[in-house]
Amino acid sequence: MVNGVATTEAFAAIKCICFPHESKYNEHRIGRVVDEKNPDVTLMLKCTNLDTIAMVFNCRQLMKAPWAPQPRDLEDFLDFFHFEPMLEHNSVNNVYLEGVYPREGEGQTMTCLYEFGKWLIKGFRKRGREVSVHVHKRCGVFVKRSVGPKLVVDEESAEAGQK
Repeated sequence: MVNGVATTEAFAAIKCICFPHESKYNEHRIGRVVDEKNPDVTLMLKCTNLDTIAMVFNCRQLMKAPWAPQPRDLEDFLDFFHFEPMLEHNSVNNVYLEGVYPREGEGQTMTCLYEFGKWLIKGFRKRGREVSVHVHKRCGVFVKRSVGPKLVVDEESAEAGQK
């Protein structure tokens, strides 16, 4: 729906946007949806002065399957949610990622979200931009946004990850 709306001054006024149900996108589909844009990413790109993006994911979208607590592969995650166009944004400075109901005692539950955060940092850096990405895990109901630790990707690991 947003894709058909021309970019206007109203979109340019938006500085911060939160997607509290990002994990609902494509929820009932299996596999990649061909040639379908993620409407949340389309909205992000229309907001040309956007500084901050917050996205919340349920842990079931971060794992291969609910019954198998193995982290989802980053490529599968990116294909499923169609996040690649996010890197085209020219004004974003802060990204807050939150995983909801991660399984305690299963350290890999949040791995996919951390990998997504690193992918964002490396992708923006490759385009000459530095973006702060914070990852937080929440085990209860939402009260207020909590900022998790800032991800740090040094130049050496960024270069190794791109080879």
